[in-house]
Amino acid sequence: MHLSRMVVVLIALFASASAASPPSYTDADILALEISDSLLAPAAMVSQISQDLIAIHNAYPGWVDGVDYIHARPAWVPGEIIVQMTTQGWTDYQNGVFTAFDNLNAQFGPVTFQSIALPRTLLLIYDQLYNPDVLSAIYAQVTGIALAQPAYLYGDGSDITSSQVGRYLFKRGWDDCPSGCIYEHFWDFQVTEGTVTLLSEYGSPTLAGVGDTPPASAALLGNAPNPFDHATDIAYRVTTPTRVQLRVYDVTGRLVKSLHDGMAPIGTNTSSWDGTDQAGHRVPSGVYFCSLVSNGVTQTGKMLVIR
Repeated sequence: MHLSRMVVVLIALFASASAASPPSYTDADILALEISDSLLAPAAMVSQISQDLIAIHNAYPGWVDGVDYIHARPAWVPGEIIVQMTTQGWTDYQNGVFTAFDNLNAQFGPVTFQSIALPRTLLLIYDQLYNPDVLSAIYAQVTGIALAQPAYLYGDGSDITSSQVGRYLFKRGWDDCPSGCIYEHFWDFQVTEGTVTLLSEYGSPTLAGVGDTPPASAALLGNAPNPFDHATDIAYRVTTPTRVQLRVYDVTGRLVKSLHDGMAPIGTNTSSWDGTDQAGHRVPSGVYFCSLVSNGVTQTGKMLVIR
């Protein structure tokens, strides 16, 4: 869809909400935003998801550290975007003639600009609550912008994810979630006409003893700084001596670099990635994934390189 047409459509969607104070989002609201990938989710979708979540909670009540305690964290909902401009785009912006960028901000504003210690990069923070995935997609189409990404890369975004109404993957996390949770329990539910089916439970072949599922032998804690330019430290915690594979992949799934492959001691370990591939060449700006594999379990984290 042409950018101007997309903006008109999206403006029509949230015009009624922009005049009011920012709404208070529920789990159903957030899930509907994720599924619909729009600034405002259809009311019917929110209603259906809300009914599904109630059915799941009613079907599996009282689990210790279980479903009753799982909720969507709204930290990702505010419209915060990391924007890196091209060299010419940055020059135009500094000279006050980057009109496409300014026009978008006028439509979605008011907006606060914060500088980031990375080349030609700004953090955009909006007063109104928007889906940052949609906002970043819009900004990525503007000539003069090299990269636009949601600003929730500092840790995991939520405890609930879903790809469609009626299918929900719950992740229950512990530890310091702002810098990266340690997830120990996963549930995958299907809800059909109010009937709840537990399709799978991460790390356990049966429903028995859900509260007693042993923690993984290694847990990916995340990387810092993120975003980064020259280097970042990837941390992971090991509870029992185990072999660990720590690798970096690009968005196509291609192996970029292997950082560690061998036994890891108990405790918190770190591996540094200098933003280069196996041949020692610096990788371009973009999203990359760190992958931790231990005992057949794979955990991934998102990293953002900005040059």
